[in-house]
Amino acid sequence: MKKWKISEAKARLSEVVSHCVDEPQVLYNRKKPVAALIDMEEYEQFLEYKKSTKKKTMAELLDELREINKHEPEMDELPPRNDRPMPDFDDLDDE
Repeated sequence: MKKWKISEAKARLSEVVSHCVDEPQVLYNRKKPVAALIDMEEYEQFLEYKKSTKKKTMAELLDELREINKHEPEMDELPPRNDRPMPDFDDLDDE
C-alpha cells in the first residue's frame, strides 16, 4: 500500500490512479490518512458487501411481516386451548 501526501498525489494523479489497480493508494494530510483510492472492482465488491450487511429498518421489517401475512390464512379467532392439569406442588413441601 503506497502512501501519498495530497499535494504529491495531486501532481501525480495519473500515476496514483494507475497504481490503485494493483493495491490501495492512501492519501495523507498532515501525517493523517484521509482517503484511499482503490480499483473499481474492489469498490463494487465493497458496495455489495455493504448492501448485504445492511440492517433493515423497523418499517422494512413491518412491510415484510405484512407481506408474509398476506399469504397466511386469516384467523378470526384463536383455536380453543386445551388445558392440562396443574401439578400439585403441595406434595413437594412434605419432602
